[in-house]
Amino acid sequence: MDCNEGSQVVTIIQGEDRDLFLRIVDKATNQPFDLTNASAVNARFKNADGTVLTKILGGGVSIVSALSGKITVSVYSPESILLKAREAQDFEIEIVLGLGGTARLTVVQFLAALTVRARVV
Repeated sequence: MDCNEGSQVVTIIQGEDRDLFLRIVDKATNQPFDLTNASAVNARFKNADGTVLTKILGGGVSIVSALSGKITVSVYSPESILLKAREAQDFEIEIVLGLGGTARLTVVQFLAALTVRARVV
């Protein structure tokens, strides 16, 4: 599932705090993705050294409105300084609905939706 159709590119400046306000939409139905039964929500971003910054529910990821599919992802300055500086990058959100054997994983891709800029001073 990808859901950034028609959305704007988010810009992060390395070394600054940034809150990303995201709305997850099911592309097939164009309806908000219901996060009511989400047991995990993880955001993944590429770092310059090839590693991945992972933010988790309760650790930088918050559900703002479960029925509306709205979340915030907070990236703090010590994390943003390590992000890969580049325009039109991809990032993804992993959502786990339910628990145990009935849990269902959904990966939401934000394609070309992130620009990370190096500080100029």
